[in-house]
Amino acid sequence: MKAGWETKTLGEILQKTETINPLLTPDAEFDYIDVSRVSNTTFEIEETQRLKGQDAPSRARKMVRTNDIIFATIRPTLQRIAIVPAHLDQQVCSTGYFVLRPKQGIDHRFVFYSLFTESFIGQMESLQKGASYPAVTDGDVRAQVMPVPPLAEQERIVGVLDEAFAGLATAQAHAEQNLKNARALFDSHLHAVFTQRGPGWVEKHLKRSARRSPTARIKRRRILMRALSFFHPATSPAEQSIGTASSISTRSSTLKCTSGLRPDSTTSCSQRMELLAWRRSLIAIPFSIFT
Repeated sequence: MKAGWETKTLGEILQKTETINPLLTPDAEFDYIDVSRVSNTTFEIEETQRLKGQDAPSRARKMVRTNDIIFATIRPTLQRIAIVPAHLDQQVCSTGYFVLRPKQGIDHRFVFYSLFTESFIGQMESLQKGASYPAVTDGDVRAQVMPVPPLAEQERIVGVLDEAFAGLATAQAHAEQNLKNARALFDSHLHAVFTQRGPGWVEKHLKRSARRSPTARIKRRRILMRALSFFHPATSPAEQSIGTASSISTRSSTLKCTSGLRPDSTTSCSQRMELLAWRRSLIAIPFSIFT
């Protein structure tokens, strides 16, 4: 380790922070920072909720101050980490955050960047517990060891990292703009393809084209044949046209009954006629496809 550097736990370089119960002041308003409100891409607090004390959720218990660092202990490897800006001074965050407030002689941005190191994230990953909502405790975070250089060296390191992060943000903005430009170019070309028509182009209604498609008709015919085969349909001109006809005739006195439902010997002729009418009502629905 370099001269002047020390090894300390986070607990040794942090001040104690305050807890608060907004329910004790039911009419007072405050900004609430929920766990989901910190971005793990911009590492900023993107949104807050303006609440009255009487509406405060049970997790709204930690007061934050300007330049505090909040670290989400729920799913810690997602790295929801942010620095509290001045306009959120003395507001409230969820107990799902560990609030880091450095002591005198410790640069808050140095602590902020320390939370992104491989060693720290690796420790959080190994310490997290729980299947659905893996989390670490505030004590787990306080116990983490980090190298602490003199303040001047901290500020130099922070300057280098600030410049690197600014470069990354610029590169990301350019990449997003290039993606938008590529999408706009594609849409423009696609529009040109369908508006600048060449010889041989014709207009057709999409629904009508699909209805006249031989492939679509064949598929519908196959589906219908499978459905009809389940009912053992009786002979009829329409049914013969698709090759699915079969019939069974049963005589009772002078009345002839035809049914594809294969009635047993106890079924009366009138019952068989009712079954036949019911079967034909079912067949009428898929047959309408071809008319």
